[in-house]
Amino acid sequence: MFWVTPRVFAGRGGVRTDEAGTVTGDLTVRTTWDGKEADATVRCTRTSEIAGWFRARWSAACAPTAGGSRG
Repeated sequence: MFWVTPRVFAGRGGVRTDEAGTVTGDLTVRTTWDGKEADATVRCTRTSEIAGWFRARWSAACAPTAGGSRG
């Protein structure tokens, strides 16, 4: 199960990723929940689907409910 949140602004500190370093600006966030843990990936909002998603370093979090994974 996943949710997509478009147009999240990441300011000066940005979002740290392993694949692309720190990304800033207008981002789209995709939260994936597997029933136990939530994980977030990001990409620049204006980027095409082909460009791919980058895993946010801080993203893995315990989330026993789907609602908890969206907080």
